[in-house]
Amino acid sequence: DEVGGGGQHELVGNTGGVREDEGEEEMVVQQLAKQASMAGEKKRPRKQSQREEEWVERLVEKYGDDVGAMVRDRKLNPMQQSKGDIGRRIRMWREGRRKRRSHEDGDVETV
Repeated sequence: DEVGGGGQHELVGNTGGVREDEGEEEMVVQQLAKQASMAGEKKRPRKQSQREEEWVERLVEKYGDDVGAMVRDRKLNPMQQSKGDIGRRIRMWREGRRKRRSHEDGDVETV
């Protein structure tokens, strides 16, 4: 007599044919469905810290638009941020400056 042979499993206890972890699986499925439904929603963009803005400003003051030189600068870029990463941070920094200037001039943007 082989125990559990042939791929058959014996139900232990009075489970009524329902696996004990089925409720947990259902909860996981519901969480995944919720995440999937939110996939199209845009997150609020990350705001740059004052320190990050100062860092990007120093890079731009020194190198202008030469992001390649920014990447190679070991003193101003000690964490060795990539060209793409620095480029994104510069775009975010410029957008923030533009918004601040328009706000200071009394031009209030509506979103």
